[in-house]
Amino acid sequence: VTPLVLVDGVEGSLTTVAPENIASIDVLKDASAAAIYGTRGANGVIIITTKTGKRESRANVSYSGYVSLSDWFKTADFMDTHDVIYGLTPFEYEGYDTDWLGAVTRKAGYKQNHSLAIDGGGKNSSYSANVTFSDEDGIMRKSDNRNIKMQMDYTQYALNDILKFNINMLYGRQNYTNNNNAYVYRQAIIRNPSSPIYNEDGSYNENFNKLYYYNPVEIQNETIGDTRVNWSRLTGNITVEPIKGWQTNVMLSMKENITRGETYYTSKYYDQTQKDVNGYASKSEGSTRSDNMEITSKYDFSIKKHHVNALIGYSYLYTVNDGFNAGNGDFPTEAYLYNNLGTGAYLTNEKAPHASMGSYKNDNTLIGFFGRVSYGYDNRYNLMVSVRREGSSKFGNNNKWGTFPSISAGWTISNESFMKDVTWLDNLKLRAGFGIVGNQNGIGNYTTLGLADNKGYEFGDTFQMGYLPGKELSNPNLKWEQSATANLGVDFSFFNGRLNGTVEYYNTHTKDLLVERSLNASLGYTTMPVSYTHLTLPT
Repeated sequence: VTPLVLVDGVEGSLTTVAPENIASIDVLKDASAAAIYGTRGANGVIIITTKTGKRESRANVSYSGYVSLSDWFKTADFMDTHDVIYGLTPFEYEGYDTDWLGAVTRKAGYKQNHSLAIDGGGKNSSYSANVTFSDEDGIMRKSDNRNIKMQMDYTQYALNDILKFNINMLYGRQNYTNNNNAYVYRQAIIRNPSSPIYNEDGSYNENFNKLYYYNPVEIQNETIGDTRVNWSRLTGNITVEPIKGWQTNVMLSMKENITRGETYYTSKYYDQTQKDVNGYASKSEGSTRSDNMEITSKYDFSIKKHHVNALIGYSYLYTVNDGFNAGNGDFPTEAYLYNNLGTGAYLTNEKAPHASMGSYKNDNTLIGFFGRVSYGYDNRYNLMVSVRREGSSKFGNNNKWGTFPSISAGWTISNESFMKDVTWLDNLKLRAGFGIVGNQNGIGNYTTLGLADNKGYEFGDTFQMGYLPGKELSNPNLKWEQSATANLGVDFSFFNGRLNGTVEYYNTHTKDLLVERSLNASLGYTTMPVSYTHLTLPT
């Protein structure tokens, strides 16, 4: 379950920006607050605001950095060579004393982090920029991870602040070593401590007579490759405020994430040794691009002790995914690694194993109309009502749209006149809310369409490719999954903020749960997406 993380109003993650560049993090506490974000907020909403420059301020340059070391807090008490000698394990004594966990780890993990920032502003503008670099070598060997993140924000005001233009750019690059360290760790803790790492001839010590029992040093050393991730985001905002309190904003955003990976398993890797194959190589690339437009208009005004805030909006989100992968094995020389896939013998094999190749592309569109009205009286009582009408291309023509309302109320008890003499109490607020959110994440982009599969067949003396109905039966009547959540909460703060917290009770009822139903294969299909009845989750 992953919450919606908004970074300066655009969907991202907790690692989208460097921690040094975060100004604030807000977690929406009740269902009514999250409902305005529609299906994307079905699992909660976290709002991250990054640092920006201030108008009429001098340029300020700052640097922060740190270096850290890491080690195991505690390792399990493993059986050692003495236990093997005294017959306390099922292993036979092989004459060595090997610390297998030590053989696959470093003496200590190491990380360095550096961040450089600049911000400032003029009479009608503000700016900020940040560059953060981190380099980490984990406690496990071959767990290197390098990151660089850059962000720039610029705001220009015009026509006596009636117009505001903002542009925000973000770029990041990550490079990490490909490994299978979870499996390496498992093999290290189950390995016979009296076995050697290498045989006398220099080859890796292996015992293929035991199932799933491999040399962890071999797994680390004979896996070569890395993964490179590049992501970028460009966001522009135009805000118009013709009269005080009435703002209309148009936001356009484009973000792209590209992941490229390449891995080579040498002829000494256990799987290749068993097959007597001279290496296996693979390369892959995948990208996700999202185009987002959001138009909002809000009006905020106060009359004596009454405060009203009203908002209406429209959002459009288009996402497209595409990628490819290829793999081949048994090369004439291992010097190629993954840089000459076409020379592998798997391409010409008449029987398995064969070379592999694949590609994909899919897209989806999410559109929403939404509105919200909040009312407050004297900073003591507040009421909020919102509704969102959302449409998704993932659903069939019969149920593309869903409507999701919410309502919440709050009472700030600490602002009442009868509490003015309670000086040790800073804040005491009672909240209640109810909201319905939709969910589309349980299905694929084309699940409701009924896809075709390609299949090869013999036609005379010729091998042909054809198409036949896929294994999944289409369901044009598939509905939005809906979760109705009621919550009751208390926020409190005592002793000038030294003690604060929240007590919350939730009750969630989910209906039309999106699941795949197994079908009798005699029908010609094996699965069908359906909307399951209901599920209640009290918390």
